[in-house]
Amino acid sequence: MTQQPWWDEASNDASGAGNGQFVPPQAAGAAGFAQGPQFPPPAQGFPPQGPQFNAWQYSADAAPQQAPEWVPAPKPGLIPLRPLTFGDVISASFKLLRTNLQVNLGTSVIVMLLSTLIMGGAMALMYFVAYNRLEMSSSYDSSTISAGNATLMIVVQLLATLFAMVGGGFLQAALSHSIARAAIGDKVTFGETWQRAFKRLPAVLVSLFVQALFGFLALVVVMAPIFILIVTTGGDLGQRDNAAMAVIVMIVSIILYIGLILFSQAIYVRLGFAPNVAVLEGSGGIASIKRSWQLTRGYFWRTFGIQIVVSFIIQNVLSIVIGGLYMLALIPLAILIPLGVAGTLDNSIVTVVMIVLLSILFLLLTVVTALSTIVQYGANVLIYLDLRFRKEGFNLKLQKTTEDIAAGIPVTDPFDADDEARRLGALAPAKQPAAPAGYPQPRMGYPQPGGMMPPQQAPGFPQQAPNFEQPTSGFQQPNDAWQQRSWDDGQGQNAQ
Repeated sequence: MTQQPWWDEASNDASGAGNGQFVPPQAAGAAGFAQGPQFPPPAQGFPPQGPQFNAWQYSADAAPQQAPEWVPAPKPGLIPLRPLTFGDVISASFKLLRTNLQVNLGTSVIVMLLSTLIMGGAMALMYFVAYNRLEMSSSYDSSTISAGNATLMIVVQLLATLFAMVGGGFLQAALSHSIARAAIGDKVTFGETWQRAFKRLPAVLVSLFVQALFGFLALVVVMAPIFILIVTTGGDLGQRDNAAMAVIVMIVSIILYIGLILFSQAIYVRLGFAPNVAVLEGSGGIASIKRSWQLTRGYFWRTFGIQIVVSFIIQNVLSIVIGGLYMLALIPLAILIPLGVAGTLDNSIVTVVMIVLLSILFLLLTVVTALSTIVQYGANVLIYLDLRFRKEGFNLKLQKTTEDIAAGIPVTDPFDADDEARRLGALAPAKQPAAPAGYPQPRMGYPQPGGMMPPQQAPGFPQQAPNFEQPTSGFQQPNDAWQQRSWDDGQGQNAQ
């Protein structure tokens, strides 16, 4: 008997499909196969697929979501309150020529005129005195008077240098305060600027003196080898026998001179922000030197590049303007002087015209020099602010200050920060006071009656109930030291 295949067995069902063909269970239905779970059809109008989502629209009724827009940093004044780019520093430096110009230009012109008149008057008086002494001297004491005149010239030159340093320090202090305030949109007055400059002038002068001292020491280091070489040759480098030594001295002098220039520029870059620190942060002279060195650490070449570019632009523009002014002044003089010599005009008229023209030229040169000084000092202040923005996040504090000013909230000086905040960029957390030495730490919990505390057991085990029964006279003393101490405490309390 041939075995019937299983699909033939499945064909003997109620459907009558007994033709030996396979009938799937779905076609057989209830005639031999159990139906699986039946699911209702989707509701009317429901899409056959799930809702489609995208990044900006999650339903047909909701408004489309827009991507967050970029918001620039606030710019309440001269610069945006963010780390500055090279273009920001250059453009803002020249924008100072129309920012609070009455204070900046007025202060610069007044200080320069006073410095020039005082130093020029002192030099003129010195030459007048020296000339009269030589005129009245005889052949016997002429050498002594000449030596005295040389000493007088040296003293006057030193005094003029010190006075120029004082005037330059005052001008730098005044412009630092005014320009830094302009960075946050604050317009200062003459009185406020001069008061701040006079107050911080001693610290500024100390910082400038330290920079000058470094430069003098560098000059001594450069000149000492040259002096030694000249002395060893007897000062006679022009002889044929010393020609090789003369070449050596020349090469060494050139190398040392280049080294002096590079060292002086490096000192100016690293310590040049000390006057700004002394004025804006209220630091002392030596502290401002250290602070300037710290700010420029890691940003030497960037600072050097910006200062070189600004100086190059200023010097070229200044030379062109000054040359044009000289040409304009010489044209009338070239016309008037021959007329006066020929006698067609009175010499007094020519003299008066020349004095007027030279005075106008002097005033114009002073104004032009003052404008270049504003740009030069302004670039230093902006670089100083940029260094604080990058290293300390100082722009965030200035943003908060400008917001408080706009809201009418009283604010303090935003440039004067704590020493720890200057070093770390944020306020250090306050230290908790330490516990006095020599005192035991208190125990946790409360003492049990009778001076006994139940021993602590490991978690997860039932706690043993404390036994507060008083020991009898024949109670055996425990061997454990802790229990012995607790027993003694209990006995003492019972005795009381």
